[in-house]
Amino acid sequence: MVMVSHFWHMCTGCSINDFHNVQRLRDLGFEPLVLQGVHNMAPEALSLLKKEMAKEPAPFQLGVAHDQWQVQLTGLGWMQHLGSTIEGMADPEHRSHNDAATAVCWAGLRTAHHAAILLCNALLGPWGKCAFFHGVIAEGRNSVASMQPDNPWLLRYWPRIIQDNGWEEVPGIYNKEARQKWLTEELPDHPCFSNLGVKVKPAAWMSFHNGFSEFLDKHLNTRGMLLGRMSARSGDIKCVEDLFISAMDTAGFDDAALSLSVSDAGPSKRKANKEAKATMDDLRRKMNNTVAAAARVSVDEELVNGMRIVALGTRSEDRAFSHMMKHLKGAADSEAYYYEQAQWGYLRWCKETLKCLTDALALSRCGFTVHFPTKVMATESLRSPRVRYQDHQATKLMRLVTNLISNRVGSHLVHTHSYPGKLALSLKPETRAAALAEFDHDLAAWHAAKDRC
Repeated sequence: MVMVSHFWHMCTGCSINDFHNVQRLRDLGFEPLVLQGVHNMAPEALSLLKKEMAKEPAPFQLGVAHDQWQVQLTGLGWMQHLGSTIEGMADPEHRSHNDAATAVCWAGLRTAHHAAILLCNALLGPWGKCAFFHGVIAEGRNSVASMQPDNPWLLRYWPRIIQDNGWEEVPGIYNKEARQKWLTEELPDHPCFSNLGVKVKPAAWMSFHNGFSEFLDKHLNTRGMLLGRMSARSGDIKCVEDLFISAMDTAGFDDAALSLSVSDAGPSKRKANKEAKATMDDLRRKMNNTVAAAARVSVDEELVNGMRIVALGTRSEDRAFSHMMKHLKGAADSEAYYYEQAQWGYLRWCKETLKCLTDALALSRCGFTVHFPTKVMATESLRSPRVRYQDHQATKLMRLVTNLISNRVGSHLVHTHSYPGKLALSLKPETRAAALAEFDHDLAAWHAAKDRC
């Protein structure tokens, strides 16, 4: 969007001369577009515009703004070809969201991300009235009143509930007595009956973690069991085995995964979004409704592991985004933020991203083996299905991490390697002298290059 006053002064030949590029604008066909907009105005409006514009001095700059990063870059490139001086304005919130979304797509995890959104938003029901949430509460009450430790639903979900809560090392946790204790002590007051969760908006900045990590990451399978029982009562599935078999039909990966490399480019963002949306839409059609589709997603091991890999890999991005949104409240906060970035402050979050690769507890919940007893390892081979699957998932995680770091560094280099970002170092006395000296050196180099041209 170019301001009306700038349009006007360019049409009348005032501001346009300040750029010394009248002929270039005409060659690009810019002037007819401006004049056409003025000529189409009503005479009264045009007369009023002339009077108002006469009151304002001709501007010495042209402002171009757009909410899409690619259009911003294109606009800056266009202005650069005009011989104009460019001043880029950073948009850290938008960049953080786009960097994370792009990395998820390139890692091949966009379908898991969309599945997590389906699972997070399923209970809102039609028109966001939380109708399905009330159904979960009712199903929970029925389960508390009638479910026995040997119930087929509980037996099928129990190993997953154990994994959600990190109880694998608890003695006797797989016994009937442990299930009975859970039914009498844990289930009646379970957070599933009081916590609806947070709606995930795919287009909103970094909204995935608010909906997934705070609640579903720890209680996913308990809610999945209740959603499955709701679907069985409505007739969308016949029994618990029907639900799990439908998940097994589409689980796994093909042999092409063996040649997957961390350095592969991965699918484009557009292609990944299109395929993920098509997969979820097809799932909804097959399962007849959203509740059944959410229950189906909750038992798909590959999708659940993918959700948790996305949550784990982007954990530091979410923390960095939350920190930035919390502290960027005014001019002083902005100065401190840009000063920190100019001193490579963004590398702190890159290091935090790398730490997810050594978080054994979180990795175990993503489906990775983190304990290697000698007896177990002696029977494993590189052709083992479990080894091949975990290798495939590990490659996805590594691709996510490397792309997140690459995107963050690429987006923040403007603070440390170009202007006006580097000038933030002149805000503090301890770095001001070095910053101004570097600026003088760069300015002299620019003048020398200009003279040679």
